[in-house]
Parts: sequence; C-alpha cells; structure tokens
Amino acid sequence: MSSPPELRPPGLTGTTAVVTGAARGTGRAITAALLTQGVQVVAADLNGDTLAATAAELAPRGNVHPVTADVRDPATVAATATATNLHVSLWVNDAGMVSRTPAEELTVEQWDRVVAVNLRSAFLGGKAAFGLMREAGHGAIVSLSSVMGTKAMERRAAYGASKSDVAQLSRARGVLTPTDATGALGVSRSMADPVLSTLQETRPEPVRLGMVTGHDPPGPLPRREPAGNERRGDDPDRMVGQLFRSARLLETNPKTIRLSPIPLQEGSMPAITPYAEDLNALPPLASRYVQVDELPWKPTGFPGIDMKILLREPETGLLTALFRWQPGAVLPLHEHVEIEQTYVLEGSIVDAEGETTTGNFSWRPKGNKHRAHSPNGALLIAFFLKPNVFLEGAQAGTTLE
Repeated sequence: MSSPPELRPPGLTGTTAVVTGAARGTGRAITAALLTQGVQVVAADLNGDTLAATAAELAPRGNVHPVTADVRDPATVAATATATNLHVSLWVNDAGMVSRTPAEELTVEQWDRVVAVNLRSAFLGGKAAFGLMREAGHGAIVSLSSVMGTKAMERRAAYGASKSDVAQLSRARGVLTPTDATGALGVSRSMADPVLSTLQETRPEPVRLGMVTGHDPPGPLPRREPAGNERRGDDPDRMVGQLFRSARLLETNPKTIRLSPIPLQEGSMPAITPYAEDLNALPPLASRYVQVDELPWKPTGFPGIDMKILLREPETGLLTALFRWQPGAVLPLHEHVEIEQTYVLEGSIVDAEGETTTGNFSWRPKGNKHRAHSPNGALLIAFFLKPNVFLEGAQAGTTLE
C-alpha cells in the first residue's frame, strides 16, 4: 500500500497561534510544526536571547513573531495576546518549570514560583485567549499537563500539584488538555487520544498514533517512559499530533462533528475522529475525518438507542461511536471491560453516579458497572478500548457492537 498523503488539519492554514514557552523543548517543537502547517505564530518566552535564536532558526518555515514575556504577569500576557493585529485562533499554554525539591524542603518562594509559571500562566493565558476568541466565535485553548499530575513523585511536589491543577482548570473551562512530553494525558475534551495513551501503558507492543506533522518520524510511537524522565529532544515532536487533534475545534465543515462547549444540533454537529475507509490502521503522517451525516444509524439491540460507528481501529481495538438516545431509553446493567470516555453533546444521561448534562465528560474505568437511562433523549460520542459487556436482560453476555 502506498504511503498516504500528508493532510493538513482543516482550519489551521492562514490562522494565528500564540505559543508560550516557545524558545525550546515542547514549545519550540509545537511552534515549528504550526509554522510548517501555514500558521502564523506569536512565540512567547521569558528567555529573550534563546527565543531570538529559535525564531531566527524557524523563520524559514513561516511567519514567527518572538515576544519576550513573563507568563506570570497579567499585563504581559494581555500584551502578548495583541502582539499582532490578527485574530488568535489557537493559544497553547506550554510555559512551565520543574522544582526537584522534596515538599518538606520547599520554600514558600520556590512553591509560589512553580505554581505561578505552570498554573497561573495557564489561567492568564486562557483568560486572554478567551476574550479574543469569544468575539470571533471560535478558537481552541490547549494547556499542557503532565503524568506527574496524576502520579506522585518525592521531588516533584510543586510541579505535580500545579500540573494536576492545569488539567482541572481545563476541565472547568471545557477546553483541551493534551499530554506533556512524558506521555500522560489530561482528560478534558481530548478525543480518542487518552485511550491510545493508556494503551501505551497497558499493552506490550507500541501503539500507532495518527500524526499530521511532516517532520514527525515514521513508525509507531514508543511506549511511555516511566514518570520522572526528563523531556528529551524527540519527545516534543511526537506529541505535536495531539495538539493538532485539539486544534480541530477550528474545523468549519458542517458535515464534520466537532467537540465544542457549545451545544450543537445533530445536523450541524457530528464529531471529528481519525478514519479512512481504504486504510486498516492509522499511519503516523495522515489525518482523516468522518463525514458523519453520510453514515447510517444502526440499531444497538436496545430500544430507543441507535449508533453510528465512526472509527474501528483493528490494531488497537479502539472503537469510536456516536449514539442517539430517544427519550426514556434505558441501557441495562453493563460492565466496562477496559475504558470508555463519553461526551454528552445533547440532552442528558442519568446513572447511579448522577446526571451527566450537555457537554459533560465521563470516564468509565475497567471493571466499572452501571445502568443508565435518558429521561429527555440524548446525543453523545463515546470512545471504547473494548465494547461494554451486558450483564442482564436479553443482551446479557453480549457486547455493544
């Protein structure tokens, strides 16, 4: 089979992005990749000399505007947002720092500095970006979290706490939180990537991620390194694909679903997911989209619940599906064999853990059992590593296929 063509994420070319922490590491790689995709980048960093060298090095790729900025300062961040007269469609909060001091030895000043650079900056950046994007009616805010936001390490107390809160801030905003270079993913509005990231931890063989960067090395993404490894030069390139999935909020094709904090009707709403009918897997240099309204609804075996299969990835077992629940529809007791992530796009779903309303995210870990019903109807998108097994009724012992 011939190699698939490199496809650019729709909506990116010709737009403007702000990337903080852009002088080196992940921020530099993201800046380089965005420039390659035709995006004008405002590259912000506190280290003016390193930033100037990076900007000069990346200038042949496209329009890069270096801005020396302290991301802890509201006025500086606000000025960065208006560094060009163009609308900012994408804001990437990458600036960060690590303290390697045990919690009991941290000074208050050290704690405050780490929290300010990692968390305060994400708050200020998002606040500045939202003001610009609300007026235009579209945009995406991406904040980098870390595996150390979920896994404790003795000498990473301040860093881990701040990165955990970055993910929580993003959940509260209803925006996107991709991985940092160590490989763990925040869980708010990040499409199928958390499932694939978890696969890297649980499966012995590597898992392919669909990348869209021309410079990304071919082949599968390696298993995640143990928490605590420092950022390596090749790590940023490998996670840029996560960023581009996030940037698909810029998609304007009405036939393509986009996940958005704004409730959308089905006809203009369906979701984006990597897919190609003529490919059996997700090559690293390709990006595909499902034309959802061209797919038929099919019955699930449960009255009032229909589904559309958006993606079935045989290599990983990943299943992505859109579900339509009629008012009063009931899903009997079932168990999550591996992982499910669900975004309720319309209406509501009620289960033993309470009601999930429009736009909310739910995570079902392995072994979780529950019943669910929809009092007023619902439209939702779900990502499964393995389909659910039903434990009662006529479908007992079967999976949701």
